[in-house]
Amino acid sequence: MEIEEVRNLGRELRARLGLRTYPVGIKFCGEDCDVSRFKRPQDFGVHMAVCQVINNVRRHGKPMAFKLEDMFCMVGAYIYGLVPEYPEYLLGEVFKWHTSSEEVKNFLVLKLQEKALPQGSIKAVVVTPLETAEVVPDVAVIYGTPTQISAIAKALIWHGIFPEISSNWSFGCSAAVGAYRSKRPHVSIPSSGEVVWGWSEEDEVSVSPLST
Repeated sequence: MEIEEVRNLGRELRARLGLRTYPVGIKFCGEDCDVSRFKRPQDFGVHMAVCQVINNVRRHGKPMAFKLEDMFCMVGAYIYGLVPEYPEYLLGEVFKWHTSSEEVKNFLVLKLQEKALPQGSIKAVVVTPLETAEVVPDVAVIYGTPTQISAIAKALIWHGIFPEISSNWSFGCSAAVGAYRSKRPHVSIPSSGEVVWGWSEEDEVSVSPLST
């Protein structure tokens, strides 16, 4: 897909569906690519979670980039391939905040590991509104009401592409990576962390289709 096609797609989606926020694209940079033209959390003197970056971009329409040193949520950083080593505290600490069941905890760990990009494989991530994109994204993230996202899902199904429902209820940012890795769109209900930190609205869901 060419850059102008990406921009046109973003404009068409927002106009036809009446989306409240911008559809965004995510680009994974395997090398230490130049992201100097993009604002990063450190430029504002803060650390952010992945869900915060995505929500900022889709609301304000301005692209951002992030590297490991911009992150405060190490779960998101791990999912996005920024962490060189597996954060062992995920096994002992994080999941006990989400479930009292050992069986469910093991299931969540497995799903997280399945979705995560290889450790240390990504050096930077760019998040950009589709309609002003300067890079061709690897995957898109579109937020809307259930009716709006259902319309996108039905369009995908019409073309023979059946979206998966994101099965990890703890880490909403994993849906985009799951779509990228599986090469299948993911529909996601915002998790509690995404609502608290990213300020996703209670009437929103998202879909992550591939850009190509």
